[in-house]
Amino acid sequence: MPNMTKISITKNGNTQSVTSKDNKIETLNDVILAFAVWRTNKKKSRESVPEELWDAACRLTKMHSKSTIATALRLNGNVLRVKAECYFARKTKVKPINTTKSISTVTKPWTITCERPDGLMLHLLGSSEVPSSIHQTISNFLQ
Repeated sequence: MPNMTKISITKNGNTQSVTSKDNKIETLNDVILAFAVWRTNKKKSRESVPEELWDAACRLTKMHSKSTIATALRLNGNVLRVKAECYFARKTKVKPINTTKSISTVTKPWTITCERPDGLMLHLLGSSEVPSSIHQTISNFLQ
C-alpha cells in the first residue's frame, strides 16, 4: 500500500485538504495548498522553504511555465528556475570519467575541473600531492 499524506489548512473557517500518494504532491493546486500550510505553520518569518516543497514546485515545471508556478506559489522566478535546473540535474545519471593515470599519484601542480549538468563548475588547484579526500569531494559535487 502506498504512503499517503494528507495536507489540510483552515482559513476563515473553511478547511481545504489534499491527500497525496507516496508523499508526492502532484498538481498545482496541491502544491499551492502545501505552501499555504507551510506558510501558516512556519515559526519564523524568514524561514527557508523546505526542500520537499521546492521539489514539488520543480516537478510542476514539466506541466506549467515557471512564471505561472512562481506567481501561484509567490516565489522568486529566478530562484525557481535555478532550483528546477538543479532538481533535474540531480535526477540525471553522471557517467564516471576513466583516467589513464590515478589522480592520487599526481605530484606536479594540478588542476581538476568538473561541470555538472546544471552548469555549476568546480575548480580544484594544487601544487603538491593530490589529497586523498579528492575523490569524495568530486563525488559529493556531482551528486
